[in-house]
Amino acid sequence: MFNRRILLAISTALALVLVSGASGEPIDGYTATGSPSHVKPSTQNSYTIALTNDPLSLGKADKAKIGIPLGFVVAPASVQASASAAGDCVASTWVADGTLVADGKINLKRPTLGGGANSRLCPGATLTVVFSATSAAADGTYIWATELLRGDAAFVLSGSQPTVQVDGTPPVVTISSHPANPSNVTSPSFAFSATEPAAFQCRLDNAPYAACTSPVSYSAGHGPHTFTVRATDAAGNTGQASYSWTIDTVSPIATITQRPPAASASRSATFAFSANEPSSFLCKLDGGGFVPCTSPTSYGEPELIDGAHTFIVKATDAAGNTGETSYSWTIDTAPPTVTITEKPNDPSGVKSATFRFSASEAASFLCDLDGRGFASCSSPATYNNLSDSIHIFKVKATDAAGNTGAEARYDWLVEANLPVVTLTEKPDQPSEYASASATFAFKVDNTPGKSPTFECKLDGSDFATCSSPKIYLNLSEGPHTFRVRATGTGGTGPETVYTWTVDTVGPTSAITQRPADPTNSRSASFTVSANEPASFQCKLDDAAFASCAPTQIYNALADGRHTFVVRGIDGLSNVGPETAYAWTIETRAPAVAVTSGPAALTNSTSAGFSFSADEPSTFQCNLDGSGFEPCSSPASYAGLSDGGHAFAVRATDAAGNVGAASASWTIDATAPQTTIDSAPALRTTARSAAFTFSASESAIFQCRLDGGSFAPCGSPSSYAGLASGVHRFAVRAIDAAGNVDATPAGSEWTVAVVTRTVARSALFAPAAGARVTRPPLLRWRPVRGASYYNVQLYRAGRKVLSAWPTRTRLQLRAQWRFNGRAQRLEPGVYRWYVWPGRGQITARRYGKVLGSSTFVVRSATARR
Repeated sequence: MFNRRILLAISTALALVLVSGASGEPIDGYTATGSPSHVKPSTQNSYTIALTNDPLSLGKADKAKIGIPLGFVVAPASVQASASAAGDCVASTWVADGTLVADGKINLKRPTLGGGANSRLCPGATLTVVFSATSAAADGTYIWATELLRGDAAFVLSGSQPTVQVDGTPPVVTISSHPANPSNVTSPSFAFSATEPAAFQCRLDNAPYAACTSPVSYSAGHGPHTFTVRATDAAGNTGQASYSWTIDTVSPIATITQRPPAASASRSATFAFSANEPSSFLCKLDGGGFVPCTSPTSYGEPELIDGAHTFIVKATDAAGNTGETSYSWTIDTAPPTVTITEKPNDPSGVKSATFRFSASEAASFLCDLDGRGFASCSSPATYNNLSDSIHIFKVKATDAAGNTGAEARYDWLVEANLPVVTLTEKPDQPSEYASASATFAFKVDNTPGKSPTFECKLDGSDFATCSSPKIYLNLSEGPHTFRVRATGTGGTGPETVYTWTVDTVGPTSAITQRPADPTNSRSASFTVSANEPASFQCKLDDAAFASCAPTQIYNALADGRHTFVVRGIDGLSNVGPETAYAWTIETRAPAVAVTSGPAALTNSTSAGFSFSADEPSTFQCNLDGSGFEPCSSPASYAGLSDGGHAFAVRATDAAGNVGAASASWTIDATAPQTTIDSAPALRTTARSAAFTFSASESAIFQCRLDGGSFAPCGSPSSYAGLASGVHRFAVRAIDAAGNVDATPAGSEWTVAVVTRTVARSALFAPAAGARVTRPPLLRWRPVRGASYYNVQLYRAGRKVLSAWPTRTRLQLRAQWRFNGRAQRLEPGVYRWYVWPGRGQITARRYGKVLGSSTFVVRSATARR
């Protein structure tokens, strides 16, 4: 077996060298393929081995052998061999060459057919051998050692011998990536691999298996799941792996079961909490971070400060789902401070008293008058029918946390018939007053005895002795309060209070409705307002201010920048500051250009377009009237059908102006069909050939003769100087869109050798088609009257030698010069011609060609 493999390797290497010469001339060769490529050990399978005679081979095969790999057992009765037809060889069923299965081989030969039919395997034909065999028991790679012969002469194998891999080991599957267990991810992903190339099938839970590749993802719901993946190698061995886990997407519910009151005077706090499922907890107080905690959790070391506090507890279950709840409360350990903000005069000539009071924080109040006992009260607290005497008022406050502050106290004398002041002149009220000065005149009526004295007070200043009239200058803008009181014999009377407003500032205007900036509208509407009742003055651009309504409309405005200004005027003719708004009107549409796109005619079913505008814009595209949709440059389309197409793009600038551009093109992705209209007869002696051909649409053509490459051509196309033998002509059409006919039209014909007695027998050495390994001696039959001969040698259709011997022989050399260039007798096929010459050699007078012949130089010649 070892020697056979060495010989097989050597023969394969030689085939790669010898299957064709440097000239490109073919030599007998073949290729071999086989199937299946993988099987299990000791299993019976059907096998197919195909041997194809190279289309450029010179010979026809009549025998074949297939070496059976060691350990394989072929069933002789199952062997069937069929050869396809090609050239002058007919399709046939090959038979056993002696014993069908012997010496570790399947032995085959061509059948003997009657009627002159040729059952050999011609160049280009395939011998297909189908049989049943039991594979070897051991894993490994096995070779079907094939041979193709003509008699005892072996054809050269091109490429490698067919092999089969025996594999009985299932692949080992590994799941390398999977979700945690438990997990709250509802789109689990799995990565997996096998120890050898394999096809994978996956399933989730009880779903059917389906083909898959790594990684694979699923959408799964809450609950337990199992993922299974199995791998099948080329021989059909299967291995699998699985992973089970639980998806939990429900967050735990956290509950605070113990907490301090909403308002507390305690500087510590304790919280108890729980969750509706097993969970770990994180706690957070105020602006601190979450930290692990357990129930109960207390705070107070160090003591908590006064103020608002928030406690948050977060529960996390095993799957990572979180739920949280919170509680806020306030710590207040400072008692409130009470302030009496309004009280009666002392002494007071009024038998009632009103007290206004407040606390430094939200609180409830207790009041006491003259020691009657504290009782709940609120501000203002009023007392009536007071007796003439000294009275004592007390008030204290208790906050929401239960802290009670020190009481506030006020003592005053109630004395009847006290003087009451009447204002006889004052600023207008409630009308606003535009002056920064004020004059007050006042008096006291029915005052027996001496005249009272007066005290005046403005705003937050102290009372001071005054007389009527009292004048105030340079008053500030805003509300003011004037107080005046009189002191008579019985004491000081009650205050007389007057409040008014000084207004010397114009109203502030606001533009509440305006056009967009920029806009393509030539009209503009503005709505204005002021912070107090007012009338308005407006102006546009460089125009003067003019009265305007709260809604002002302008029409037929020009393109460009505009400025609208408004100011307010109150009832006292105070003019407020100007408020302005500037905007731009642009009605010119952006200029759009399609800068690149497909050619007017193309065979591409996709298209890309680049486009731009001459100003910042957004774009919308429309293909074939399907409607405009948002797009950006470049825009691409794929899967387009044959025919005409139209692309349109429009640009919208910031002002809403729209510009557009378009492009159209035609797609032709259908290749033309080529037809040969006229061709040579199937068999002819003519050394030239002419062809006419056409296509199913307007097109250009490319032609190929025999093994040459396709080249541009036109109809008709002619060929001359054709050699004897089979020729193949092919032509294909290429339309204007560049589509190439994938199935060129072809014609095959044979140029037969013209029977000429002299040409057939005049050249006799070396024999036609002889294979030589050293420079040969060319010999030919003498011609009466010939004084010299012209011998011409060609390789691959190119002349490489022309000589004029005077005898009927010419010894070729390994190296020579021709037309100034060095030549070598390199491996390949050579054709030589001989013409008889008469007279002087310089006259070049030749008779008819004696004939032509060929010989093949093997590689050994090149080394001589």
